[in-house]
Amino acid sequence: MANLMQKKDEELADKILKKNKIRAPIRYENFPGWAKNRVFILDHDYVIKLGGTYGDIDIFKHQRALLNKLSDTGAKVPRIIDEGEIGGEKYLLMTKIPGHTLAQLWPTLGRKERNSYFSQIAEELKKYHSIKFKKYAIAICQKKPKGNLGNAVDTTIDFSKIGQLRNQSAREIFEWISNYYQKNKKNLNESGTAALVFNDIRLENILASKGKISGFVDFDWLCQAAPDYELAKAVYYMYAPQYFSDPSLVKKMQAPMKNEINAFKKAYPDIFDTPNLIIRLRIYFIRNILYLLEKCQDEPTEDILKRATFIFDAFYKSDKLETFLFGK
Repeated sequence: MANLMQKKDEELADKILKKNKIRAPIRYENFPGWAKNRVFILDHDYVIKLGGTYGDIDIFKHQRALLNKLSDTGAKVPRIIDEGEIGGEKYLLMTKIPGHTLAQLWPTLGRKERNSYFSQIAEELKKYHSIKFKKYAIAICQKKPKGNLGNAVDTTIDFSKIGQLRNQSAREIFEWISNYYQKNKKNLNESGTAALVFNDIRLENILASKGKISGFVDFDWLCQAAPDYELAKAVYYMYAPQYFSDPSLVKKMQAPMKNEINAFKKAYPDIFDTPNLIIRLRIYFIRNILYLLEKCQDEPTEDILKRATFIFDAFYKSDKLETFLFGK
């Protein structure tokens, strides 16, 4: 089935290239790890991304305009050549950013090089956050943007999806975060702070060449949020990369990535100066724990509960989050 699907995708890719008067590639390289989307690299020059939906939402719709805006800021982004639908599939055709992913490079890098890359990541994110919006949308393809940050975040936190949790620990986590949210959601009651947030900082999504960041990839999770929303995903990844990256890579990342978060903070101190930052991050993380608790209902496996408990203990029931961010 996989071979048949790849053959079908290659046929679609050929049609897309023909439409754009680009010669057929010598080889297709399938790019793994892109969830529901399928990605092909063509002769190291172009990328075709197929899929483009999350439920009934079109996640490709806004990317061309936003990448053009990012390019105007000097951000290193691919150029989208064409987007549309062919053979019943939504697609993006774009130029390929040169270099290797930091996931590929990481095992060969020393501390100084790793810190340098995270300083550069911070500088690149400033360009994203310089793009402002009147309303908040998480994700950016959200059908009804909100005028208030708290209301936008509330659309991602749905306690009603959690019914009967058979595991006592899971029930205790659910009750705790429910109470925490009700007591602290007022900390997100603001307007006028919406910016473009990349929202997917991972070593696999960052390309580099000759010691320099050459760009980010995978813009499906772009959102309009306060800049500190960026930290939620970045901190989650840097603290617990074992839930995002290949195990062989994680062993070489020395997680939690304390040196790297310090380099990031030094390069971008403003994002860490948000009032009540720890409370806000904890609110942002609730959607992640709810996702795991929801899976505990459908797939009550030990691994899922272990992950939920790990994040709950680290980010809520201890001072590990404060220590990771500020060394206190």
